Amino acid sequence: MPSIVIISLDASGNDTVSTFARDLLDRCLAVPGWQAVQAPPLYHLPEMSPLWEEIRSLEGRRAVVSDLYPRPLEWLLRRHGLGEGEIVCLDARAYSSAEECFAALQDALSQGSEAAGTLPLCRLEEPVTPRWYPIIDGSRCRNCHQCFQFCLFGVYALDAEGKVAVTRPDECKPGCPACSRICPAGAIMFPLYDQDQAIAGAPGTTMTPDLAARRLYYRRTGLVCPACGCTAHGRRSPGLAEKCCPECGGALPSDRADSETGGGVRDEIDGLIARLDRLARGGLE
Repeated sequence: MPSIVIISLDASGNDTVSTFARDLLDRCLAVPGWQAVQAPPLYHLPEMSPLWEEIRSLEGRRAVVSDLYPRPLEWLLRRHGLGEGEIVCLDARAYSSAEECFAALQDALSQGSEAAGTLPLCRLEEPVTPRWYPIIDGSRCRNCHQCFQFCLFGVYALDAEGKVAVTRPDECKPGCPACSRICPAGAIMFPLYDQDQAIAGAPGTTMTPDLAARRLYYRRTGLVCPACGCTAHGRRSPGLAEKCCPECGGALPSDRADSETGGGVRDEIDGLIARLDRLARGGLE
């Protein structure tokens, strides 16, 4: 079985990237049993582009070299039906040279490749325009529907099995990563977001929602708060804000409020008030 190396780099106006891609292509084409495929930036490729079917039709062990982090690249490919079998995903930006990237490809693909002579370069060409949309890491998604309920632009929908899916990616507002910030599992990535590596899907990082996002999650899902075991999230009694769970914001049961919100301090105050009452009545200390 041949090995298919798909090189998908955005080299527009960047001579360094163009040189990198050309050098890597030449090295791959010289390896017996390898086929090199030059493709447009896959993230920007339209949903219904015929190139997706062409890529799916390529038979062999696939490796994709892109300018995305491996995790969002992997789940982008899976969303387009390329999840069968192992796919090697490499971020070209992690390598200082085409030679170094080629060595990583050799380590990943050399075993099991058929030495059937060099195979021709396959060019998949299609004009693309910049796109912006989320990618869901299916291994992390809890299917809590938080993103589906939160998004104002209709990007998400539920499939036939009730699972959240990105069905209208081009409705996403360019530059907006808000749904990634509120995802409790850190499953939503925006590969082009350069202000936060966790949102972009960098290796070893996942987005962690802040307190406001976690409270929104508890309220919308009705799930049990891990801190207080309560489901009455955000329900507060006037004047008793100090008796609310610091995690979900829900009112704590009276028998737990003291232990959760500094009951020892109130006990000391109550003791002082009692002493004042006794003094007012002429009592002795």
